[in-house]
Order: sequence, then C-alpha cells, then structure tokens
Amino acid sequence: MPPKKAKKKKKSKKELQAELERQQEELRKAEEEERKRREEEERRAEEENKRRQEEEHHRRSEEAARLEVEDKSLSQWHAERREQLKRLDTMLHREEEWKKYIACNPRPDPSIEKELTAYITSLTESEHKTLEETMHACQVTEEIVIDLLKVLAEARESADVAKTEWCFDYLKQLRDLVEYKLDAATADVLQHADEHTNSKNEVQTAAATEHLKLGVWANLATKGFRIKTIDFADLKVTTELPKPLALQILGVRCLFTQFDAVSFLHHCRDYPLGGVFRVELLTLPPQPKRVKGWVMRQITSLSSSIQKIPYPSTDSAASTSTHQPVRVSFHLPEHVLMIEEKPRVALWDSRNIRWSEDGVQEVKFDKSTRIVSLQAARLAPMAVVQDRYRDFPYAEWLLKPIGDRKARLTLQGRRFPVVFEILENGIQLISPAAGFEELKSIRGQVMAPGLLLQALFRTGINLLPDDRDADFLIDQNITLKDSEAEERAYLDISIILPVFTVASSKFNQSRNREKALFRIRETIDYTVKDDSEDAADWQSVLYHSNKCSFVSSNDKDDLCDESIPSGDETHAILEICLRDRCSPEAMSRIKETGNIRFQETVRRTLRMLRLLSFC
Repeated sequence: MPPKKAKKKKKSKKELQAELERQQEELRKAEEEERKRREEEERRAEEENKRRQEEEHHRRSEEAARLEVEDKSLSQWHAERREQLKRLDTMLHREEEWKKYIACNPRPDPSIEKELTAYITSLTESEHKTLEETMHACQVTEEIVIDLLKVLAEARESADVAKTEWCFDYLKQLRDLVEYKLDAATADVLQHADEHTNSKNEVQTAAATEHLKLGVWANLATKGFRIKTIDFADLKVTTELPKPLALQILGVRCLFTQFDAVSFLHHCRDYPLGGVFRVELLTLPPQPKRVKGWVMRQITSLSSSIQKIPYPSTDSAASTSTHQPVRVSFHLPEHVLMIEEKPRVALWDSRNIRWSEDGVQEVKFDKSTRIVSLQAARLAPMAVVQDRYRDFPYAEWLLKPIGDRKARLTLQGRRFPVVFEILENGIQLISPAAGFEELKSIRGQVMAPGLLLQALFRTGINLLPDDRDADFLIDQNITLKDSEAEERAYLDISIILPVFTVASSKFNQSRNREKALFRIRETIDYTVKDDSEDAADWQSVLYHSNKCSFVSSNDKDDLCDESIPSGDETHAILEICLRDRCSPEAMSRIKETGNIRFQETVRRTLRMLRLLSFC
C-alpha cells in the first residue's frame, strides 16, 4: 500500500484573518493604482482636449481675422462690381428701348408699372364690337404678357424676390383681363345667337389668334337632338355631347389658350404642356321676340357675362361614375416635346388645387396630326401634363471653358443630357438635337439664361428647380444648400471659368445643407478633350456661407474626406485659395480674361439651374 499522505495543517483563525487582510491590502493597492492610472489618463485626455480646443479656438480666431481682412479688402471690389453691373443693365435696357423704338412697337413697357396700369385700365373700359376684335385685343395683351415674362426672367436671374412677386401680380391681372374680355365676347355671341343660326337652328362661330382659340356653339332648338359632335375644324378642336345634354337648350364654348391661366400661381406637382383646353356648357340668355318687324331683346346679366353649367351637376368626383363622359379632342402645339407614346391628360381640381387624372379615360395621341383625344367624366380645364421634376435632380454636370468668353455646360438630366453654350451676351441650346424637332425654334438661339430656360419649360424640359420641388422628391434625399454658400460658389465659378473646368462631386448631396462641394481642374489648353473621372488633377472645393477651401475629397474614393490638405487654408474667395495651387499662367489669365458680362451670364445660368442643390 502506498504511504498515506500527511494531513495539511489547518490554518488558525488568526492566520486566516491575516491572509484576508493581506489580500484586501493588495486589492486596495491595485485599485489605488488603477484609480491613479485612470486619473492620469483623464488628466492627459483633458489636457489634450484643452490643447485641441485652444488650437481650434486659435485656428478659428485666425480664420475669422483672416476672413474679416479678406472681406474688407473685397468690399471695394464688390461695390465696383455692382456699379459695373448697374451700368451694364442700363446700357442693355437702352438697347432694348432703341430696338422697340425703331420697330415702332406701340405696346407698353412692362417694366414700367405706370404704363402697365394705364393699359389695363384702357382695355377694361374699352368695348369691342365683334368676336374678332376682342380676340385681337386679347392677343395684344398676350404679347404684353410675353414682354412681361422677359422682366420676370430677369428678376429670377437676379434673385429679385420682390420684382418676381410684382411680375406674378401683373401676370394675374392681365390673365384675368383676357378671361373677362373673352367672357364678354362669348356673352355677346349668345345674346345675338338668333342672328347667326343655320337650318338646324344652331349657331357655330370661331376665331383664333397665335395664342388663343375660341369656338362658340349654341342649340336653339326646342326639341332634343341626338348625340352631337361639335367640330371646330379651323381650330382643330372637337367635342361630343353625351345623351344627358340632349334635351337641354344650351351653349358650348371651347377655349384653348397656349398658356396656363389656371395653375400658374400654384406650385403643383404637375404642370400643363402646350396650354389649357376648356369645354364649357353655358346657359343661354332669353331669346328675342319678333313682333311686326321689331326685335325685342331682353337685357339681363347674361347679356354681358356668361353662366357656366357644371357637368356633372356637382363638382364631386364620386358622382362622375354615373354620368356619360364627354369626348373631346384638341391639337397639341408643335413646340411641345412628346417622348412618351401616350401623354398624360389631367383635369383641374379646384377644390384640392392640383391637376388630377381622375375621370380621364381613353387618352390617345396621333403623332402625325398631334391630336390629343380623350373622354372626360367631368368638365373642367384640361391639359397634357408632366411632373415638374421630370428632368431633375441631375445625375452630374460639367462646365468647361472653350474660349476666353465661351464655355460649354453639359447637364445630365433624368431623361437625357442637355448641353448649353454660354457666351458673353447669353446662352444657347446645343443639344438635344437629333430627333427633337420640337426644339428647332429655340436650338442655337442666343438668349438670356432665364428666357431660354423658360422656353425649355414650355416645351416640357424643366430645368428650373425650386426649393418646393424637394417636397416632391422625398425618395431622392435632396439636400438644399444654404443660399449664401450657393451664391458665393456660383460667383467664384464664373470668375475662374476661363481657365478651369468645373464639375459636380458625387459627395455633394451627402454633405449637410451648410456645405456645397464640387471639383475643378486647370484648363489652359481649350483643345484638350480629357475630362475623365480618372484624371489625376481634379481638386475638390468645399463651400460654406462665408468661406471656401480645398479639401482632400476624391470622387474615386468610397468616402468623402473633408480635411483641409496641409498648407491650405480657408479663404473668402476661391481665387485666393488658388494662388498656391495653380500655375502662374492660370492666375494671370483669370485676371486678363475677366469679363463682367460673361461672368454674370455664367453666374445667372448656374443660379437658375440650381446645380449645387439638385445634383
């Protein structure tokens, strides 16, 4: 048997107590050491944080002082620039006045309120004997509206909010006046309908101008008629009345305006293309009585104004399902771009202030004749519509100098690229070209930025984003940029453009609203074609409301690096940032080729396109 193990001596109570005290002491010492270590780490961290705060405070103080000095030194430059622009505007306005004078243009100057109000008063008080005279007066008014739209474009280019609102106020007054005059002329036709009846005891008359088409039809028969197609062939407009109207003695007015007088004051999701078409049922005035060669004609409120009959009898969308639809067709103007096979047609919903496709059926479009036909469950202003954000947000953009006072802007929209050439005296559309015959009247025409973009808007290419459009693009995560940061960036781009290509950055929209990011690269030789993303000399520039700087961001990376490269600083304008970044030749050419008219054209173009907020 193996020997028995000796029993371990049991510790006494005193020994156990001593061991416990020893362990507690060791634990206390360890905790004390840990506490001291943590305190030391916290002290060092606090000192490091304090050092960083002091450095940041020092940096911010230096930056603030530097920006203040730069802003003060630039204040005289800004004042001189404003004075130059004022002189330029005066010169251009005089040129326009001279052109108007030698053209013997009798229309009032829409930029002068006194002339506008005098015209409105005169037209309101004037009386026109025939429908043709009224239509001519309304066409003249529309030509004044077109002149006023030039003033509006100028106001929007200049970001003049007060002038923009002023223009819209007078646009409404002129549009309302046109409608008032057309109503009075329609009432006069119906008041004397008996003088123009045919063998079927019907009246049908029409008149048209460049921007207006109006047809009036009336049934004076006391007996009902079958389903009736009313064809205004000269207007390229037809409507077919359904059976519920067969027993009624009534009038019908078909009115087509190549402008939107219905929703232009409302920023709706959709907007009309080519104008607005209306089919309206009208109450006929009492018919005259003929006694012994005398004609006794009652004078009522319907003698000078019209009374519209709703169809169906209420404006409720729910009631339309029990009524027969009205068949209509109208001609879509040649300038409207129609890419889709079938256009969207909508009715104006006055209750909810929007264009609605509810109640519209069997929409067809004949491309050869440009006739739009449909069935409408209710009568309301109708139009071919398109969502106003069809062409933005932009995927990318590139602005490249191609001469001392010439640049090319390529903008990748949601449907197709759009290319502009920016010149000293305006911009022109270069493409789309092939297959876009609707744009031939404006392609290659040099216009002010606002006028060209308004013309594109009317064709169906909307490149005029508004802050309110971001509400319709929630799924696109639009980051609207600080207006001061945008304005500062657009001005600086216009100044450096003669020797720098400027491009969008894929990281811009992921920056917060106080930051706007884009890229630049030096372009001394205008013949160089390489604008690829792989070019090594792209540099990223970050803008705030009061400063800008180069940053380390590279669009080839997955993440954006906003750190300022070593040796760089923030400055009030980009030109100062470039002094140690670009070649002496580039800096020299920025100063030598600077032209305030070209710079202002560039700045206004970028401002209206909102490149930094919608790309």
